[in-house]
Order: sequence, then C-alpha cells, then structure tokens
Amino acid sequence: MPPLDPTNTARAFVTYNADTVTHTLMVRINELADDADLSTQIGAVLDTIGDELSLCTFVKFERTAIGSNIRLPAVWTGPTTWGSGDPETDQQANFWSFTGKDSDGHKARVDFFGRHLAPNDDYRLQAADNVHIANTVSALTDASDSFFTIGLGTPIWNSYGNMSFAQHWVKQARK
Repeated sequence: MPPLDPTNTARAFVTYNADTVTHTLMVRINELADDADLSTQIGAVLDTIGDELSLCTFVKFERTAIGSNIRLPAVWTGPTTWGSGDPETDQQANFWSFTGKDSDGHKARVDFFGRHLAPNDDYRLQAADNVHIANTVSALTDASDSFFTIGLGTPIWNSYGNMSFAQHWVKQARK
C-alpha cells in the first residue's frame, strides 16, 4: 500500500498539560464536522480514559483543513480537565496508546499522556479486564466524526490499550 500524505485528512489538535508537560492529541476528523460535535466526541473519549490518567488540563483546540499544515483556532466545548491525582515525576513518559485499522488496512492510533497505572507483564490492558479501557474503546468506536484513519476510513479499534513510554522522555531522563 503506498503511503498517504499526512495532510490527507482534516485534523483536530487538543493541547493539554499532564504533569506540567504540554502534550498534543492529534485526531483525524471529518472536515464537515463542527467544533461542538468534535468537542463532544473527543471529550467523551478523554472522559472515559481520564480515569486511567493523572490530572490533565486543557490548553487549546485547533483544526487544520485537508492539504494544510496551518492550525487555526477552534472553539472547544468539551471538558477542561480529565483524569485525577498527581503523577510521580518519573511518570511523565507514560502514555496509553489505542490502535486499530480500517477495512483498507490503514492504521489509526491515538495516544494519551499522563498514564499513572503501572504496566503489567505484557504492557497491554484488555478491555475485558478494565472498565475504563472498555469504555474508551467504545467511545472511540462511537465517534462518527472523528478518530478516522489517514485514509479517512472508520477504524476497527483493538479491544485493548497499550501501556507505553515515550522514547523522547526516556532519553531525557538518561541525560
């Protein structure tokens, strides 16, 4: 399958703070969706995974059009905080990753920084083992105007969340 241009879809960006570090969640969206619908759908996902995150605070919401890399301010009506508790300093590299594929084989992935749950033996938590993971997979599936693949397909989300560490932060910790 030939690679697609990263600007192949419209995108929404939710910038937030987790453990005093600023992160940005990028979501591939339906270009015709309005800000309120996107805020509701993305916000539902943030609320469901939020129980497995340290306290996160909303900073800004932006959008880009198909074929563009220019981010324009958008109106966010979703939650302004999600998650709870203060993380340990060494947890700033921790995040949840949810993956899936559409029927054409294009991948989808979203990452949520601020994970405070210690990893298990296989660094994956099944939806059947955790209600918050199950609810997040369900919210991702229900988001009809957002969380698309790069081919603008609807992903079939895997029924688990991966427990990951950002390599950038691991390198920073080793300096």
